[in-house]
Amino acid sequence: MIMIITNKININVIKGTSVKYQFNVKNEELFKPLIWSTSTKLPLKLNLTKKGLLKGIAKKAGVFKIKIKVVNNKKQSVSKVFILNIKNKKPTTTTTTTTTTAAPTTTTTTTTTTTTTTTAAPTTTTTTTTTTASPTTTTTTTTTTTTTTTTTAAPTTTTTTTTAAPTTTTTTTTTAPESNMYFWGGSQIDNSITARSSPTQTLSLGKWSKISNYCGIKEDGTLWNWGDNRNGELGNNTGWLSVSSPVQTITGGSNWNNVKHGNGFKIAIKTDGTLWTWGWNYNGQLGDNTITNRSSPVQTIAGGTNWKSIAAGRGHVAAIKTDGTLWLWGSNIFGELGISSRIYKASPVQTIAGGNNWEQVACGELFTVAIKTDGTLWTWGLNDQGQLGDNAIYNKSSPIQVYGAGSNWKSVACGVSHTAAIKQDGTLWTWGFNAFGQLGDNTNTNSRSPVQIVSYGSDWLEIGCGLAFTNAIKTDGTLWTWGFNSAGQLGDNTIISRSSPVQTIAGGNNWIYVSSSVYSASVYALTLTTTTTTTTTTTTTPP
Repeated sequence: MIMIITNKININVIKGTSVKYQFNVKNEELFKPLIWSTSTKLPLKLNLTKKGLLKGIAKKAGVFKIKIKVVNNKKQSVSKVFILNIKNKKPTTTTTTTTTTAAPTTTTTTTTTTTTTTTAAPTTTTTTTTTTASPTTTTTTTTTTTTTTTTTAAPTTTTTTTTAAPTTTTTTTTTAPESNMYFWGGSQIDNSITARSSPTQTLSLGKWSKISNYCGIKEDGTLWNWGDNRNGELGNNTGWLSVSSPVQTITGGSNWNNVKHGNGFKIAIKTDGTLWTWGWNYNGQLGDNTITNRSSPVQTIAGGTNWKSIAAGRGHVAAIKTDGTLWLWGSNIFGELGISSRIYKASPVQTIAGGNNWEQVACGELFTVAIKTDGTLWTWGLNDQGQLGDNAIYNKSSPIQVYGAGSNWKSVACGVSHTAAIKQDGTLWTWGFNAFGQLGDNTNTNSRSPVQIVSYGSDWLEIGCGLAFTNAIKTDGTLWTWGFNSAGQLGDNTIISRSSPVQTIAGGNNWIYVSSSVYSASVYALTLTTTTTTTTTTTTTPP
């Protein structure tokens, strides 16, 4: 068998930087060579090498959901979904300090004394008059005068003061991507029984990595259940005590990898590849070779540590091992086990088609749909509404191909009596029961073969089917719903059914997963959120 053994699901890189991330495999049978591929177009300049190395330059910022697939030369394959988060820049703390130093200032106080001295030139005037009469002498004397003027300037003092400019500090913090759960429609998770017609976030219940209806796995690997418990489906070793907020299974642990909800029972896979079941067992759907209900998890009689994927119907289970074989057990009244009979099985059996090239499986209420590694799509079981897509309404107890389907199918989901599937080109197709518009083709007419939804497009990524409604996520992260809306399960803030896709009232483009209940009108979905916080502080430094 082969397994992608890395447990890291979030790969964080910075835009413009070199990326090198090695995906590893467990290849017990040593079949080589290994062929690596991805079902999602990688961002520009990134590629996946033949040895499972993701490398290149992260040219485009954004959050990308990448499904990595590896196949060996025995056509055994395994795939796993990773989140590649290319951020614009690293979380940074930027401190800017502005220091202004005043230029040296010299203050000079000058006292100016001005002295003006004026000296009159000495002048001597002598006048002599001679008279023959008695001699007379007249003397005139001129006195020399010196005037001194002194002016003293007032002292002058000049002072220069320089004040530093304000200093602004900006801190930007970017958190790692976090998954958040939202719910709407009928059954709830928030300790209430109130139906909601618009998405509500479970703020107080932690971060989740996988969800199904009435159960989920948190990012720490713990498994939680809620809702009805009449058959022990909470797995906490109690009976008849239903809860409207999550409780852990009696086995606890932090190594749960996947979980699905059937009608009154649960199935789950641990990270070690073991398969566990609990709850209602009236048709042997727990696979433990009994029809006894279980209020705590038990392993199937088949045991093993190589279970890869699971699906649950009303009373039957389908699971694929890492070697590509497909196994089913439980109710079989309409041939939903695909074993060419209608006898129920209380332990796992292979379909009559056999083979080791099964890639994905989904269960409707009383029918089963699966995709092989070659892209072909196969169905069997109840077909009263054309849900098998073979252009007929006859039940089938062994696998048949969908009518005119081709070999390019990528993913599939089932409701009570309708089917939806996405092709490798991103187009979305539906068929089966359509009384409430759940096929999304703008009619209420059943279809026995695949029809494209009315919005067309080739950008569909994820699909989920409920009681009589459908949910889907596009590659741009937007979430769309259509069909029956009696309890607000379309999330558009109304209870009006729709025969063509509408967005939930929450809008947004960061939806990564959606799960709808075949047995109630409830929806659970995950978003991936990156939070950026910017704080600006202005400080004025005194001189």
